[in-house]
Order: sequence, then structure tokens, then C-alpha cells
Amino acid sequence: MIKRIEGVRVVREKSKFVAVINRTKGCRIENVEVASRIAELIRGLMFRSEGCMLLDFKREKTVGIWTLFMKYPLTIAFVRENGEVTGVVENAPPLSLDPKTWKIYYPSSPVRYVLELDKRAVKRSKFDVEEGDVLKFVEVGS
Repeated sequence: MIKRIEGVRVVREKSKFVAVINRTKGCRIENVEVASRIAELIRGLMFRSEGCMLLDFKREKTVGIWTLFMKYPLTIAFVRENGEVTGVVENAPPLSLDPKTWKIYYPSSPVRYVLELDKRAVKRSKFDVEEGDVLKFVEVGS
């Protein structure tokens, strides 16, 4: 959540959440937090003990994702603006402070979205995603 100062009051903006629907397989995962501001995009799911996040870069571009300060492995899906999944990294391990463990994951082509999935949430919802699938993002009530 981003804090914004108005006068002397600090206001916390509500996070936006979506349901991610795999139109190819007919499965879905609920309560995926959306990150679209620069600080949210940089932080992603760092330091959290659970959760899923949709990183929205507002336009297609080449992005790199790493898992420094993650507390759990991620499934990372790279998604074009039209919803097509161009690549998936399964069980990307959390990185340590040892640079030998550092790895940056890149899509094969520019993408607008990166979907970071907690494998526990994926298992609970029976959500499945692989290259070539088409996803749809549906905003849920706040």
C-alpha cells in the first residue's frame, strides 16, 4: 500500500485486486493484488510471507524479475497485453544475499504484465498456467 501525505494526514490507498482467469484451461485464481506504481513494481512480493501479484507495466516492454528477499518460491508468468502467456518460470527459488544465487528471469518477448504466483495459492485454487494460454484479468470489489 502506498502512503500519500495530504496536509498533515497520511492516507493509505487501498490495493486493487483482480481475479485471473485462464481462458484456455477454464480455471481461475482470486485475490491477486495489482501493482502498477513504480515503487510497487520494484517491491513486488518482497518481504511477504504469502500472496500473488499482477505487475502491470502499462505497456509492453522487456522486464526482468528476480526473487531477492522473497520468502517462498514463485511461479512467474510473462503475459502480453492481449493476455497471451509467452513464458512461465515454475518454482523460482528465493534468492539469498550470496550473489552466486542471483538470477534474473526475462520473457522471450516484450510483455505488459508479469504474474507472480505463490505456489500454495495456486495449489489451493487448482490454477494452472503455461506458455500459450490466454489470461483475462477481472477487477474484484474493494
